[in-house]
Amino acid sequence: MRPIKWDVTTLPDFRVQGRSSGCGCAIVGINPGHAKKDEINFYKREGAKYDVVVKYWHKKITSRRYYVKLRGLMDSFGLSGPILWTELAKCENAPGINFPPLKALRMCTGQFLTRELEVIPPKWPLIGIGMEAYKALAYCYPAKTVIGVPHPTGAYGDKFSRHVPGGRMHSESKAAVHNALSNPNGDLLC
Repeated sequence: MRPIKWDVTTLPDFRVQGRSSGCGCAIVGINPGHAKKDEINFYKREGAKYDVVVKYWHKKITSRRYYVKLRGLMDSFGLSGPILWTELAKCENAPGINFPPLKALRMCTGQFLTRELEVIPPKWPLIGIGMEAYKALAYCYPAKTVIGVPHPTGAYGDKFSRHVPGGRMHSESKAAVHNALSNPNGDLLC
């Protein structure tokens, strides 16, 4: 099997409406949540092909709170360009498992995430959602600016709210992000 040749134009997440100009970023979570029954049924009905996954992504997933809140935060930080939405691990956890096994994280990061990040512009920061994703990005990609953000819908969602417009730390967070983005690639901010 030949490896996939990644190209910015083949990544569907770059074509989110209204996000075609300005500095972009890659938002990296740990792994996807569990697929809902309607998503599973959609793939069974339509087929689990790339274009079908992209169709479902635009139809249902981009409007979920996780994505809406993070897009808003990125806009407030001046990162109004395209977003590459991705994960350290590409598979959802098995039932009853709360965190992906280290082996899965290592394999997916090495085989897939690194290749995805090779095609984004070098100036784009990596946004790690939650401490685990932030640390993984900081360890694996020392030449990139890495910014850690609390998970917007997780158990510590109140920590996320502090950084959004109107939150008590928003102006400090915005200034810190601006400073990190003004420095040469490789800055860390959490």
